[in-house]
Amino acid sequence: MRLQYQISHERKYPLGIVTDSACDLPEEILEEYQIQQIPFGINFGDTIFLDKKTIDPHQFYNMLKTEKIHPVSSQPSPKEVENVLDFMSGNYQRVYAVHISQKLTGIFQAASKISEKYSNIKPLDTRHLSVSEGLIVLRIAEAIKSGVSASEIDENLEDWVAKARILTDVNTLKYLVRGGRVSPFKGHLATALNLKPILSVDNEGKAAAYGKSFSRRQNMKKIIAAVADMVKDNEVWNYAIVHADAEDRAQIYCEKLTDLLKKEPAYVMPLSPVLGVHNGIGAVAVGLMLK
Repeated sequence: MRLQYQISHERKYPLGIVTDSACDLPEEILEEYQIQQIPFGINFGDTIFLDKKTIDPHQFYNMLKTEKIHPVSSQPSPKEVENVLDFMSGNYQRVYAVHISQKLTGIFQAASKISEKYSNIKPLDTRHLSVSEGLIVLRIAEAIKSGVSASEIDENLEDWVAKARILTDVNTLKYLVRGGRVSPFKGHLATALNLKPILSVDNEGKAAAYGKSFSRRQNMKKIIAAVADMVKDNEVWNYAIVHADAEDRAQIYCEKLTDLLKKEPAYVMPLSPVLGVHNGIGAVAVGLMLK
């Protein structure tokens, strides 16, 4: 409510941004650019939370460790999405509704359908999630702050999406099996072989296996090597790191990538609880955007 008050009475820019809680951006960045975030639902049995609103990552990962019931995620209702978009449409000349890949959940379809009622809302399927979705939102936000026109931003949206990358170092498939994203057979096989997957998204925004190792150390080496290959002929615009209750491991990634890229990450932060439902404790994701 405080952010809505600021937008109504102390709006900073003529162009605004709406995203969802699967977009991992620190609170200070959301506040600086007055970015509205629509929360997903997280259910532990009969107890319902709103992602990042009524449950924070610290609380969520503690519950994931201790609760016997595995949480279930749910997308916002169309009415919740419409309320936010209606508010934003009435306060900005143009609004960018920037969402998690439509191949992973349905919020983009809802926002896109609702946006048909408004001439000043531009929906964008990032074909990403988490930290790479966050970097796409951040790039739009920085363009807005710099005074870039809406037409120029529109022209660059798909290019920015295409320049985003994400690599996720997963500790265990246990949570993906529990959440129904991986079959029990594949999960048990990976556990038996001690396989540690590296996950990403493909060009359509579908979850995709990037690689696998027999240890977390090898996963880290592969991800660092992959980033080095990505930037071999390209300049980095920015990068960031998120983690699921794995701050120490995220810090090691930070040190290695800072050394490789000669710049510190835009941010290091906990993975959104709604994504922690599936990725589980110990996961670390590296997001990157090329210039």
